[in-house]
Amino acid sequence: MAIFTLVVTLIIATLAVIFAFQNSTPVEVHFLTFTVTSTLGMVSWVALVAGILVGLLVTTPASYRRARQASSQKKKIAQLEKTIADQNEKMVSMQKTIDDKAAALTAISEKAEASSPEQPVN
Repeated sequence: MAIFTLVVTLIIATLAVIFAFQNSTPVEVHFLTFTVTSTLGMVSWVALVAGILVGLLVTTPASYRRARQASSQKKKIAQLEKTIADQNEKMVSMQKTIDDKAAALTAISEKAEASSPEQPVN
């Protein structure tokens, strides 16, 4: 994506330079109380640069906000992954305790069966 943006930027800049050289006619630009006389190419360059600056000013806050949100979400994901790992460890520990108690119960049950005398069936 960065290469595509660079290529498009270079194409636009090249076209702007060509436009500036081919349009050397003097023009008057009026803005509020100011009047400037310059070549059409120079006026176009100034307009292009002003447009780029306005575009940057408009997009910068949104880009900053997205970067801040992404950072916050990455921290949240790391925290949740740690919680999952802790819960998995806890679950493994509980399963081991259950297995140990089940084995102990089985041993007690087998011992009780072996030590009790068999009852005659009537």
